[in-house]
Amino acid sequence: MACCTVYLGRVLRLTEITGHFGTTGSALLWALADPVMTLGFAWLVFLAVSERTWFSRLLEARPLKAIGLWSYSLYLWHWYPCLLLAKAGVAIAGSNVLVQNVVLIGSLAILIPFSALSYRMLEAPYFRRGHTAAATPPAETLSGSTPLVDSVEAS
Repeated sequence: MACCTVYLGRVLRLTEITGHFGTTGSALLWALADPVMTLGFAWLVFLAVSERTWFSRLLEARPLKAIGLWSYSLYLWHWYPCLLLAKAGVAIAGSNVLVQNVVLIGSLAILIPFSALSYRMLEAPYFRRGHTAAATPPAETLSGSTPLVDSVEAS
């Protein structure tokens, strides 16, 4: 059901769907699209962490754990194939739902292996050398003191 809510939000953004409801209806459906998708994603996260469900077991599957490892590389590289495939798809067949879905599938087909390679060649060696996320120092106040550190030292 949560996945359907996310997809409903995606459908509400399609001009082919919203165009049938006139200017006011189209604007209303477009305005509802993001909150509906956000609600669906929040619901998915809640289901994943709150109890043992089919969805939490799905997220523990080995392929999805691998995608989790590669997610930063996916984030870093996703723009290039998406943009190139979208431009090519629109030039060839115009902008429609089929082109959007073909671009999505094509982008994933390029991105997943490329991100796995990027993770293996760039990220994994960095973390194997013992690098971790550096802790940021506490912010200083105008007086030059650090409130959190000062309160800990005083006790």
